[in-house]
Amino acid sequence: MEIITVAGYNVRKSTVTLSEIEVIHHDPNFEIYGLDINVKENAIYWTNVILGTITKINVKTKEKKIVDVGRPGAIAVDWITDNVYFYSDNRPYAIKVCNLEQGKCAKVLTINGTGKVQSINVDPIKGLLFWSQTDWLSQSGPKSEIYKSSMTGTHVKAIVTQHLGIVQKLTIDYRNSRLYWGDTQLNVIESSNLDGSDRKLFLETEFQPLDVNIYQDSLYWLLSNTGNIRKCKLNSKTTCMTVIGSQIVTKHFTIFHDTIQPLVQNKCQGQKCAYMCLLNEQNFTCFCQYGKPIDNDFACKKDSKKYISSMSLDEQKKTNNQDKGMIAGIAIILIAMITILSAYYYYQQLKINRRKKNDMSIHFQNPSYDEKNEIQNSFNCMVSALPPGEHEYINPIINISAKFDDQEKERQKIIEVQYSDHSESEIEDTQYSQNSKLLH
Repeated sequence: MEIITVAGYNVRKSTVTLSEIEVIHHDPNFEIYGLDINVKENAIYWTNVILGTITKINVKTKEKKIVDVGRPGAIAVDWITDNVYFYSDNRPYAIKVCNLEQGKCAKVLTINGTGKVQSINVDPIKGLLFWSQTDWLSQSGPKSEIYKSSMTGTHVKAIVTQHLGIVQKLTIDYRNSRLYWGDTQLNVIESSNLDGSDRKLFLETEFQPLDVNIYQDSLYWLLSNTGNIRKCKLNSKTTCMTVIGSQIVTKHFTIFHDTIQPLVQNKCQGQKCAYMCLLNEQNFTCFCQYGKPIDNDFACKKDSKKYISSMSLDEQKKTNNQDKGMIAGIAIILIAMITILSAYYYYQQLKINRRKKNDMSIHFQNPSYDEKNEIQNSFNCMVSALPPGEHEYINPIINISAKFDDQEKERQKIIEVQYSDHSESEIEDTQYSQNSKLLH
């Protein structure tokens, strides 16, 4: 027995004792979402919801086949026909089926309501499809329901609807025709018949059961946040033991052994269907790409109204590439238009700012000038109020000069009179004395 494990970006194959560990796949950029195997084909399958791909790798040859199918989530492999069932997370939500070797895909059924599919499993021996559907928008918290249908999407029925939290993983005990599931909200593992009857609590745990698988007479389950895988006997739930205690697995694991998938006759082998062959509860069904069973090869047509996201892989990849190219072209055009409009707006704003700068003028205000008219009016009022002749004025400087000349003349007269009473010699002395004083 070997175990296929997923931890982060790695897919590994190892023995239970971890004495041999082989890295099957490593991608440092994208995590793996869904995981399943086909032991007969020595193949491991996984989905990547970010890249929108399903990858198939041969464990021995390491040959890979990668197909683009939209947004694949949970996955389950019909090991008899090698048809791969997966949940499509594109609206409208649906479960689809692809045959990677034939390059064909078809829509099986539409997921109604707001719930999303967490897990898928198939029983190709009985032609049955099972899935858990969780409604995350419920007012009372997440609520799950478990559904069953034929592998062609007919006879859909909710088989378990009460007292379910988040059903993270479904697995089938093919020997005893019993369905098991792990509930990561209630931290329990439960089981029922394939029709939902005889529901039983198998195990109550302190840890979230992230993944569950059946091998022979034991149930293996993954404990959250520990990386431990425990093994419990189906007929004695109290007999449990840790088989792997390592961080080699953190998200998904499955048992890789030929007894895990019983081999039966492939009823689709040799059938000449127009498009795909799917197993059903009775026998097989020829199936159209748009999700319609047909009875003959001539009824499967590409009806434009019904042809919904179910083209062959080559056509789908081509369409996806065209859509991506168109979206990229539209994005480039929008970016260019935004850039041009932004540049034009900036130019207009710059132009307006420059115009404002050029039109700018400086104004000076002289308070005296503003009061000039008032002063002039006041002066005119004063002048008009004076009687005639009283508004004349005399220059005081001229008046003082005239008075000074008169005083000087009077002084000269006095001097002349005084000089007339003295002798000439005295007069000379007196003049000399005056001149001397003047010099000093």
